[in-house]
Amino acid sequence: MNTLTLLAFESATLAGDWLPWIITMFIVGVIMVGIEMSMPGFGVFGIVGVSLFVVASILHFVTGGQFIVWIIIFIVSAVLIVAMFIVLSRLVRKGKLGKSSIFNNKASVPTDITQGTKDFSYLLDQVGTTTTLLRPIGRASFNGETVDVVARDGFIEKDVAVVVVAVEGQRVVVVEK
Repeated sequence: MNTLTLLAFESATLAGDWLPWIITMFIVGVIMVGIEMSMPGFGVFGIVGVSLFVVASILHFVTGGQFIVWIIIFIVSAVLIVAMFIVLSRLVRKGKLGKSSIFNNKASVPTDITQGTKDFSYLLDQVGTTTTLLRPIGRASFNGETVDVVARDGFIEKDVAVVVVAVEGQRVVVVEK
């Protein structure tokens, strides 16, 4: 027998003492660590993957497994994880995996157009009627347009005539007429 066939036969014989569900735990653990490397997040996949790896190792020894088999499986798993890391890091650098839908969202408002602050200076010295009770903030109507206003001197009842005495940005100050 040549050396490669002998090595394959020995590996199959050594792996024979592994229970199928322990091997499954190892494989799922390695896959979850790979998922964690490719997805940004809290780390749940990585924590569960490493936990499965550790639990499978402990169960292997509890069920009477050989240490050399564990070393071989550990080395193979480590090589797989490093290979996944290298492949994923290259994909991210080339931009094939790094584009997440989180970062590709566009603003709902066009970025080149701004509405700015509405200019209420045209209301200065205008007479209107309160449409709500002003305590001291409420609403008043001026020529059919309802505007949020602030009473300068306390409360003003509903349906009372008011005059705009000051405009400070969007703050419209009124007094009872």
